[in-house]
Amino acid sequence: MIQAPPRFHSKVQPVVHGDVASWQALSQLYEQADELQPAELAGHLEALAQRGEPLLPALRQMLAARDRACEQDFLCTLPALNAWPDEPPLRAGTPPSMGQRVGPYRLLHWLGQGGMAEVWLAERADGAFKRQVAIKLLHAQAAGSRADTFAQRFARERDILAALHHPHIAGLHDAGIAADGQAWLALEYVPGQPITQWCDSQQLGLDARVQLFCQVLDAVAHAHANLVLHRDLKPGNILVNDDGQARLLDFGIAKLIQPDAPASDDTEMTRRSGRPLTPQYASPEQLLGQPLTTASDVFSLGVVLYELLCGLRPQEPRGESTLALEQAVVEQEPRPPSRRVDEAAAAQRATAAAALRRRLAGDLDAIAAQALAKRPEARYATVAELRADVQRWLAGEPVLARRPTAWYRAQRFVARHKLGSALGAGAVLALVGVATVAVVLGLQARAESRRAQAARSFVLDLFQRADPDRSHGANITAREMLAAGAQALSTTMQDQPELRVELLGEVAKVQQQMGLYTEAARLLSQRIEMTRGGGKSAHAHALLDAAENAQRTGDVGRAASLHSEALVASPAPGTDAVLLFRQLYVGGVIRVAEGRGTEAQRSLQAAVDLAQSQFEATDIRLIDALSNLADAMRLTGEPARAVALLRQATEIANRATGLPAADRLTLRYELALALFRQGQYGAAHAILQALVPETEAVLGVAAEQTALARKQLVVVAVRLGRAAEVANHIPLLKASLDAVDSVQLRAGGLSVICRWAMAAGRMADWPSIDSDLAALADGVAGASLSTAARRELTLIRAEARLQAGQANDAAAMLGSLLPLAQAANDAMTTARASLLLGLHLTSSGQAEAAVPWLTLSSSQYERVAGPGHASAALARLHLADALRRSGQIALAKSAIDQAWPVLDKAYAGSPAWQRLARLRDAAQGRPVVPSQNPPAPLFLT
Repeated sequence: MIQAPPRFHSKVQPVVHGDVASWQALSQLYEQADELQPAELAGHLEALAQRGEPLLPALRQMLAARDRACEQDFLCTLPALNAWPDEPPLRAGTPPSMGQRVGPYRLLHWLGQGGMAEVWLAERADGAFKRQVAIKLLHAQAAGSRADTFAQRFARERDILAALHHPHIAGLHDAGIAADGQAWLALEYVPGQPITQWCDSQQLGLDARVQLFCQVLDAVAHAHANLVLHRDLKPGNILVNDDGQARLLDFGIAKLIQPDAPASDDTEMTRRSGRPLTPQYASPEQLLGQPLTTASDVFSLGVVLYELLCGLRPQEPRGESTLALEQAVVEQEPRPPSRRVDEAAAAQRATAAAALRRRLAGDLDAIAAQALAKRPEARYATVAELRADVQRWLAGEPVLARRPTAWYRAQRFVARHKLGSALGAGAVLALVGVATVAVVLGLQARAESRRAQAARSFVLDLFQRADPDRSHGANITAREMLAAGAQALSTTMQDQPELRVELLGEVAKVQQQMGLYTEAARLLSQRIEMTRGGGKSAHAHALLDAAENAQRTGDVGRAASLHSEALVASPAPGTDAVLLFRQLYVGGVIRVAEGRGTEAQRSLQAAVDLAQSQFEATDIRLIDALSNLADAMRLTGEPARAVALLRQATEIANRATGLPAADRLTLRYELALALFRQGQYGAAHAILQALVPETEAVLGVAAEQTALARKQLVVVAVRLGRAAEVANHIPLLKASLDAVDSVQLRAGGLSVICRWAMAAGRMADWPSIDSDLAALADGVAGASLSTAARRELTLIRAEARLQAGQANDAAAMLGSLLPLAQAANDAMTTARASLLLGLHLTSSGQAEAAVPWLTLSSSQYERVAGPGHASAALARLHLADALRRSGQIALAKSAIDQAWPVLDKAYAGSPAWQRLARLRDAAQGRPVVPSQNPPAPLFLT
């Protein structure tokens, strides 16, 4: 029996750590095993052992614990609870005191207070278990005129903390509201000192302080990844325990990052209660009431870092007033930390003042200065970038915040390799007088001549391999020619390493255009090794090329790792605009693949800005950045903006001379895709109908772009009820999927073919398709799919089971999928899965049970795509049908009134419109004229 949606919670922390992913995988394994009979279970576990399942030991422990629980029947025995005989409850509006109870906790002693609440140490005292916590209670003044404002902030802190799970963030244990209205939070109790005091008490040196600061950066980065700004980062909210572990506290004034929020930080709550902040650690834009981004938290972290380095805050106000302090923050450029050092600060860092000044001067001064820049765009773009620069300093590498010079890079090299540099100093001095301008110019001329001759020989040899006389009459394919060229590059041109690197990249680029990503990956890995230890720029470019290739194959984890390595390997910014663009562009593309829309948007917008200022107006790099920025806009819920960007990119492409036809075709495909996602199905269909034959004529039947365009044409045709019109495309699409080695593309293509089979009534083809989808979902044959892609496969497989009449199997799959989707904050999967459950319940005569599922689906579609999107309207129309069947006529009519204008426009003139109109009439209780066509499913997820 499928339970109603309330058992799934929407405010669950998104999956960002591998440990959480492991728990989700283990949960799925347990659910499968729990349904088996003892005889079946033994064989199932043996099969898992044979395939080397790494989570099998943990699964066996869980099953053993289940068996013990069943034997002991512990759930029927409640723990003994304290009856609270003598301790009075806390009353709202009265000051708390020691011994009073708050929920199941007893107050022990006062710890401190902030702007809206005070904090007490408390212990669990109802007998359930023992635990000390920090109880946070609203101030008595909250009962006054601003009670609703304080209560909103209090509730917001509770919701934020419930979604954050990180070893360096103090967690939320419990929360509640007493019968008399007193609100409370039970937080992890952190017995420690503010980070600055703890470092001083331990007399930590600079390295140890910076390493501890990295813990704080990790915690804030986790909050930002969950779209939460802290807005009050200061030493008092960063405690360090006796084990030297930092904990980030107090999200009382934290704010959710909303990319589409109005350009002001003044919410109604802020206007009514005042803007809460700590001026000494607030950013200039925070004091000025301007819009806040993650850069505001970066500034506050810069203040904390500055204080850790030299013992003082960066502001030097000209007076004692708050106004003077705020003016200093907004207007005054802080002096470098190295110029604020005195003997007392040096002693607390276990060194002398002169030595501390030398260590701070240069790199750490530069890092602090960039974090404390007045303009948000001049700071580190993310906390991760600040952490990367801090890590570079710890590793003795050049930091990106500092303007690079040859002397500076040499200093950093010598610092890392003192012995080798000392031994080589004499040799360097001996060589100084040898080189002359004439010799250098002569060497360059001869090198260029050899380079040109080597490149000519390589290309000629590549084409001569296709000569029938050399190939013994066999036809040599382009793939075989490229493979032969790659093999030749591994053994030839040993005296031309730069040319080898360049040619490897060009061969890999052609392989990518042919969809041969696995073969390209091998060449790109060779380039990485060949450039390692050479020029930083060349090595960084090699890493970025490999990262982009990995992203195209769906291996997003490897792509992100390579991108991070490239950032570390790169020379300082400002020396190579092309490399900086690649860093921003590839990073943005990877974040799009990860579903991190806000971060992707920020990175790609920076790439667009850089391309517009540094490259030609029709440069392909600008076109690429605009098209990928459009994809990021889609993720952040701005489909109209995405379409506008793609139209802008198309206009630039039309003005460009010499732009490859493939690039123009790609832009048209992306525009069609954006229109489809915006719900403009007719416009997308018109583009794709013309695009598919053009792409096939230019690039060939087996090209990846042809497969993508054909796949999307099938998707749109099925959505419009035109499945029969694209039947001739299915065999060609299957052939394309077999020719392209992208697991991601194969999974998406098979899903489309499965949906077509359902819509066309070809369920006889379904079992073999389902088998292929299952193999991809299970990672057979080395398939590497993202978690989101695996959820997509589960959805389509469940949908097919409903169509095939296997409702119980489908419901089980969806019941397992929904908690995972909501734990990952995946609103789209939640919307689609709950829609399928609602449709199943409605069609099986359980309309009343279907209503909450369809309500959830409609709300989640609206959250992702907006209330005016066709998908949200379709879910609402199905909700109207369920409401009418369950006797809720007025609500059904209201739902139809909201849904039909959107559907009427999106499906105008299509066969699907006729089906939807019949569903509308049925939901309104009108007589429905039977269709003369075979019934087609409306599972348009």
